[in-house]
Order: sequence, then C-alpha cells, then structure tokens
Amino acid sequence: MCLGSIHHALPPRRFSLKVLITDADAAMTNAARTLLPRTVHLHCLWHVMKNVRKHYKGALKDKATRFFRLIYAAAFAPSEDAQAQAHYPRQKAH
Repeated sequence: MCLGSIHHALPPRRFSLKVLITDADAAMTNAARTLLPRTVHLHCLWHVMKNVRKHYKGALKDKATRFFRLIYAAAFAPSEDAQAQAHYPRQKAH
C-alpha cells in the first residue's frame, strides 16, 4: 500500500499518525515528509544496520562486531523518561 493511500484513509482531525517507521527508501522518506509533515518518521533499525554493514563493514575490519554491539546497545537503551518512570513510579490517586 502506498503512503498516499494511508494518508487519504486517515479521517481528518479525528486521527493522526504520530510515528511512521519505514525501510529508509528515499521515495518513502520524501513522501512521508510531504504527506505527513507532523508525523515523526523513523527508519527501521534492521534496515539501517543492513546499510551500515553494506557500506562500512570493510572500513571497520576487526572492530565491526564491537561497533554493531554498541549501536544495538544504544538503540535498545532505556530512555531518560523510562528510567525516571522506573525510579519514580506514579502514585495512584486516592
């Protein structure tokens, strides 16, 4: 399904797409920027890593494994908000 179809299927003012995750295709990125300017557009981690491997693995040589582990650790690290919520859970209202 093309992005234009999704955009036209959304009822105006009743539903808004908050986040869109794609494969980093240039055409999809441009379409997202044009059709959904208020939507946060993220690239899929799997596709990003595939492109990093394709373009930089040779340059990294023996440090590639460590480099990829660090990227995955950063990608899956808890956000500051998640850490704060875990440390200071909301109290139930009485």
